Amino acid sequence: MEPKFLFAGDKAISIEFGTTIDPEINTQVIRLHKLMQEKPIDGVVELVPSYRSLNIVFCPEKIRYDILIEKCKSLLQELKQMQADSTSNIVRMVHLPILFGGEVGDELEVVADFHGITPQELINTVTSHPSRVYMIGFMPGLAYMSGNNGLHMPRHTTPRLDNGLKSHHTGGVFVLADNQTNFMDFPSATGWHPVGYTPVKQFLIGREDPFLFRPGDWCKFEAITQQQLEEIEAEMKAGTYQVNVSYEEVE
Repeated sequence: MEPKFLFAGDKAISIEFGTTIDPEINTQVIRLHKLMQEKPIDGVVELVPSYRSLNIVFCPEKIRYDILIEKCKSLLQELKQMQADSTSNIVRMVHLPILFGGEVGDELEVVADFHGITPQELINTVTSHPSRVYMIGFMPGLAYMSGNNGLHMPRHTTPRLDNGLKSHHTGGVFVLADNQTNFMDFPSATGWHPVGYTPVKQFLIGREDPFLFRPGDWCKFEAITQQQLEEIEAEMKAGTYQVNVSYEEVE
């Protein structure tokens, strides 16, 4: 569909590229977001990319909405030409270690039973299908991800009052729902299903880049043992642990 311009109050517009969670739609969102960062429009104060739209917050005292829309349309035309010329599928891939099951991932068997497979088969499914980062939101740095893994367990009808994280946990809980994945750094109520624990935080003050993920990144989930978890946590405490990031081609 052609991009649709929607009003979002008196100081924002939203450019909608589609109505579904789709990698091609999200790619258009991210490319426009990047282009508008490279070629800023005077009067635009914030850009918020989502699954299928880009929200543009502007200052009405500096730019009228009709002029802003015309400038955005011009950038969209430029974007079409850039897409026609681009053939690269190289993406930033974050490798995320996960201890599946255990104290935090207490719904691993529940999710496996729902899909008619064993817990190990569920782990194999998750680790063999990288997920795309579509957007960041809800909590600082929280990445909403989805991959073509065939999992489709709906969220809890009534949210859990906790996500499995306790005060002694320093990492995040890995959760699944509706063919989506993410992990949460902080204790919280959730309708998602906790299936694992990662020692890595998505948002960490003091790290060179506090945010681990960016929209358009991909993530490979890698199963680890309790011993490997403890080794990683020791490295993190010593300040020597580095998250593995590679650049790979995806289809």
